[in-house]
Amino acid sequence: MTTTPTRYTERIVVDTCCLLNWVNGGAFEGIISLPLTLYVVGPLVEAESTTIAELLTQHFALGTLVRLRNEDLNAAVFLELVDKYGLGEGETECLAHAIASDDLVVCSDDRKARGVVVALLGRPRLTGTIGLLLRCLKNGILTADELRQAHQMMISAGAFLPPLRAHDIGAATTLTTSRSSPPG
Repeated sequence: MTTTPTRYTERIVVDTCCLLNWVNGGAFEGIISLPLTLYVVGPLVEAESTTIAELLTQHFALGTLVRLRNEDLNAAVFLELVDKYGLGEGETECLAHAIASDDLVVCSDDRKARGVVVALLGRPRLTGTIGLLLRCLKNGILTADELRQAHQMMISAGAFLPPLRAHDIGAATTLTTSRSSPPG
């Protein structure tokens, strides 16, 4: 498995759908700039991401994305997961890498894949585009309006995402405001 530099506290393995959603929503750069987070991409996901191949290559070169290696994936586990759960190759690759690791979080927007991740690894090992957008809001990378716009652009481009909840945006905005407000 690829080693994690010590400056990162979380490693997230990303599926193709999420990468495309981020690009389509104009949120790719913001999401990958989240502090203390390292994003990793497997070779099958990379191969599926032909429309954004140049962008991925640039970020691999910059180190803002890290490639996982074919050698790190147990083929027998991968094939067993494909047979048992019927997920796409990219989602299955992410799940197989997360199973082989004690710290990888799976980022998927695919409803079926999300259910399998929760069942096998637990809720703390799952995130998705909306969760990362909310983190961007909490960290001041996106405003609430930018978050809403990115979400709408993703949906307009064909993403199957749930609606944004005002409560979630409000909670994230409150956290940002309370952190930036002067004490007292």
